[in-house]
Amino acid sequence: MIVPLLVLLIIDKSTGRLIDEEQIIQIDRSEPATYQTSTKFVSTTFDCSNIANGLSDFDMTSQKLTKVLGHLSPSYIRIGGTLGDRLFFSPDSVDTNKNMESTISDFTMTGTQWLQLTNLAQQANLDVIFQLNALIRLEDGSWDYSNPESLISFSNEHKLNVNWELGNGHTYIKFVPGWSFDPIASFLVHPVSLGIAASGGRGI
Repeated sequence: MIVPLLVLLIIDKSTGRLIDEEQIIQIDRSEPATYQTSTKFVSTTFDCSNIANGLSDFDMTSQKLTKVLGHLSPSYIRIGGTLGDRLFFSPDSVDTNKNMESTISDFTMTGTQWLQLTNLAQQANLDVIFQLNALIRLEDGSWDYSNPESLISFSNEHKLNVNWELGNGHTYIKFVPGWSFDPIASFLVHPVSLGIAASGGRGI
């Protein structure tokens, strides 16, 4: 059985006019599927700029917010973004990041904030992916995982189920102010650190 799946209209960006006839993609449902999309493919990102601003734009205990996010379940909520590679974790510090204007300064996420974020995800039945700061470096250019390790240890102590992502991306990092070398080319990760695997001298 062959059924229409999608109708595409090809448009010339410069004129805004159609440059071809309608294109119909069809799928033969009698053939076995070659790939099955995860039920969590629809996911969302909570940008780390919100943490830099002290979570001031969100009521983390809001039932309305929990309900809205819950409609995305099952899915992942990724906590990350460009500022994720400026984030340091301190379990006991007091939030001093409110009304932060700089987009490149380092900032701190407190233990309380982390528990608020993970509790919100748990209440909405979302799985958390958290981006670890990949720009914390030792003198030889290798990754200094001591601060991310403290976050993971804190999470383990509170029995949090978190998926970890190392860095925000492979293409933008060399353009971050203050970095004159390509850190990806020197991505030396301790093979046993934090349970994060290393392959070919590059972080995953």
